[in-house]
Amino acid sequence: MNIKWIGSPNFDSNRKPIKQVVIHWIVGNLASADVVFQKATPGTSAHYGVEDDTIHQYVKEEHTAYAVGVYSRNQETISIEHSASTDRPASDKTYETSGKLIADICRRNNIPLDRQHIIGHKEIKATQCPGTIDIERLIKEAKKGDPQELMDELRKKRDDNWKLYSP
Repeated sequence: MNIKWIGSPNFDSNRKPIKQVVIHWIVGNLASADVVFQKATPGTSAHYGVEDDTIHQYVKEEHTAYAVGVYSRNQETISIEHSASTDRPASDKTYETSGKLIADICRRNNIPLDRQHIIGHKEIKATQCPGTIDIERLIKEAKKGDPQELMDELRKKRDDNWKLYSP
């Protein structure tokens, strides 16, 4: 996974243990997010932005980004922006790339890949964000290739087969 450092002045070091990944949409493209997050005003940022197979990083994970509108929640979340808008859904490649990023973040921070831990911005604060982004699809993408997920699936198939052939 290739991540390009862009940077943002909008962060601090008052980090708490990471509990969730928050999904956002840019309502534009990655270039527009780059411009917004590099400005000191209005003081917003995110950790990452994703467009197709490109990932930009604005704030280091060990720092607090100003993304969700509730400071205490910013301290314990990683925020990922997605290139999409009302008239342009995120591309398949954006979902695939973001899924890999989410899987990596969750693995490194021991965060379960489920709907309680991968959430939309609007679940924290009243907003339209993440708009058209399908969080369930992102979770499915993140689980692709996950060894634990594959083992669970194999066990379920085995158990289902035993039920079929048991007297």
